[in-house]
Amino acid sequence: MCRMFGELTRLFGSPLRIKLLKFFSLQPESKVTVTQIPRLIGANKEQVRAELRALARSGLLLSKAAREGTWYQWNESHRLASAIAVFLDSAAVPKEDEIATQFKKIPSAIAVIAAGTLVRETRSSIDLLVLSRQPNDERVPQAVKKLEVSSAMPIRFAVMTQREFDDRRESYDRLLRDVLDFKYKVVYGKILGL
Repeated sequence: MCRMFGELTRLFGSPLRIKLLKFFSLQPESKVTVTQIPRLIGANKEQVRAELRALARSGLLLSKAAREGTWYQWNESHRLASAIAVFLDSAAVPKEDEIATQFKKIPSAIAVIAAGTLVRETRSSIDLLVLSRQPNDERVPQAVKKLEVSSAMPIRFAVMTQREFDDRRESYDRLLRDVLDFKYKVVYGKILGL
């Protein structure tokens, strides 16, 4: 029993290590190099490298040297992999108020719909749908990036105006069907007709 607690203590030994576990458990098939990860989770490259090596030594990540650098991948066959993935999936998803807070700061944002991984829906093709008065407002992707960094999960998103939303909804647009036909939640603002 003590050995198991020691192993869990090592695996969850730092906030960065937990972020990395979350990052890899959400995309178990992805092979990622050290150079790709820091910008995705908002961390220092050397710290990421050290934590990845530790996780590879534990066996929870697979690693292989390649020409472009060592790549890492989630080891689904590790005895704790599925339990950790389930735990992190339920414990480390941004809450509705955290999402709303990011978009309240953007004057052009009208409403935000959480879908996909943010509401534990595997069938949706995006995780956030943002309605904005200015769909090219650079603050929207910046807000999404902050959510990605804080949650260590990639967030697929789309931005559109209210009129575009209405037109797409009327024409049974595939993107909107992928959101509205499955589980979703309006986490900020209001959308007419929903």
